[in-house]
Amino acid sequence: MIYSNCKINLGLNILKKREDGYHELDMVMMPVDFNDVLKYEDYGEKGDLILEVSDTRIPIDEKNIVRKAYNLYFDNSNTPRQKIKVFLDKKIPHEAGLGGGSSNAAFILRKLNDKYKLYTNEELEKIALKVGADVPFFIRNKSARVTGIGEKIEEIENNLSSEILLIKPQQGMSTGQVYSYYKDNKKDLKMADIMSIVKALKENNLTQLLKNIENSLEQLIFKKDSSFRDLKNELEDALAKKIFLSGSGSCFFAFCENGNFDTSKLDKKNVFYKKIFADLEYQELEKISKKTFIATLKSGDNIFEVKFQYCLLN
Repeated sequence: MIYSNCKINLGLNILKKREDGYHELDMVMMPVDFNDVLKYEDYGEKGDLILEVSDTRIPIDEKNIVRKAYNLYFDNSNTPRQKIKVFLDKKIPHEAGLGGGSSNAAFILRKLNDKYKLYTNEELEKIALKVGADVPFFIRNKSARVTGIGEKIEEIENNLSSEILLIKPQQGMSTGQVYSYYKDNKKDLKMADIMSIVKALKENNLTQLLKNIENSLEQLIFKKDSSFRDLKNELEDALAKKIFLSGSGSCFFAFCENGNFDTSKLDKKNVFYKKIFADLEYQELEKISKKTFIATLKSGDNIFEVKFQYCLLN
């Protein structure tokens, strides 16, 4: 089993659009232990990727990012492809800004390289960038300041102890469409103070963290869709907390210092509820009821057993 976690963005600044169509970014990314599950089988013989997914809406042809990662891994080194079967059990929502697909691709690249050892870590990150801009981050899967188009990764110290609430509206967001808003709406975008965010994470200072988070993509969406801004305002009123969009959305997140979230007012908002501890390396997941799980998590030499929940409310 491969447990492929998601991420959130703690500040995202668009600096400019490059001539090649990509956008220069400056952002902080943090792994979150909400996972897809990939069942992986290596047949030990030449062949191709057999890919199956739990969500029939996800393509399994050449458009699939896991298949793209598999193809690039072998083809880039002129190594014969190996017969491998992957069943992708999707838990991370699509078009949420949580990087689920990028994570799937990265974890497959890591698994392949553990077995076949065709690349150094630096070379693997270059392959990952060809798959997608967020994929190199998941190769490391550590809190980091990420710049360029996603290829420049500076790991940072994250001592944040706050728990997180993920809020996923039914509406999804196309990353490409959101970035297309930048050309005509780039004026007056508020910039996140990235250095202050990095400092706040190191010092476990939630108050300072909340003061400095901004997301250029969130602001672009609100300029184009006032109803989505209204939804955020409603959620903040219901929770009595500041919430933020992750990446290009549509998933919001909020922080909580004591783990107590009153979600009673959110029963019409189609919410993912998830209590997590920041920047812990995922190890094992055991389902103990329909909505409750136990996760065994590792941070350095410390092992934590953490109970958490997530549920989809209609």
